[in-house]
Amino acid sequence: MEFCSDQKDCGGKVRVDKVSVGILNVVDWRYVIVEDGNCEVAVEANKFGIDDSDPNSLHISINRNAKVKISVKLVDDYAFFVVNSKDTNSNCKCYLEEVLKIYTRELPAMNYAANTGKQSMFLEKCVLKGKYCTLLLKSKSTEGPGEVIAGITYQIIPADMQYAEVPLAAVSSAYQHKGFGHFLYMELRKRLQNVGVHTIYCWGDKESEGFWVKQKWIKKADLAGCPLSPTSEEHYAFLVVRL
Repeated sequence: MEFCSDQKDCGGKVRVDKVSVGILNVVDWRYVIVEDGNCEVAVEANKFGIDDSDPNSLHISINRNAKVKISVKLVDDYAFFVVNSKDTNSNCKCYLEEVLKIYTRELPAMNYAANTGKQSMFLEKCVLKGKYCTLLLKSKSTEGPGEVIAGITYQIIPADMQYAEVPLAAVSSAYQHKGFGHFLYMELRKRLQNVGVHTIYCWGDKESEGFWVKQKWIKKADLAGCPLSPTSEEHYAFLVVRL
């Protein structure tokens, strides 16, 4: 794969070896994503050209100010699971307890009411009461069940509203800044889009905000126009994610 600047000398060429790519998806006139191989290549530019005539290579011509991001897809060593406290699966309780530990450790402010400072059961209610499902990312292991390393807790509002609610999301500290949060978010995004959901409302506080602002298609929430009531008076919606 190579990226070539559209300047005269084509001096911006960069070659990336040992990369497998799959389906080409042109999102709009200024953004293209190549995925479903062992990596994701995202190109954001006002103008670019694509030559995929050779099945063994992909040539993208871009201007010098374009943004290119290449991310290795973390597929072989990790697996996704959706769990709910109402599930009868024997592993479900264990997974939920692991996710709750991650939330408790990584989102300490969510253990306390924002308006009073008193200890809150917000995390336990979201994870263990059955109202929400949790999409978790777990490492695969040949010697045991593997480790839960990240989770997003959510519920889908009635289909005609096309909304989902996400009160909690976190990555275990040992795995932060390595792309796992985005990996998990993209999986949730794909699953929600497949059932017609186009918007996520995130309840949370400043501890949670950092995760979401790293993703794309995000803006500050307009509470006046929010179709949902807050999950708890102790926490509030701060972001809207457009899928």
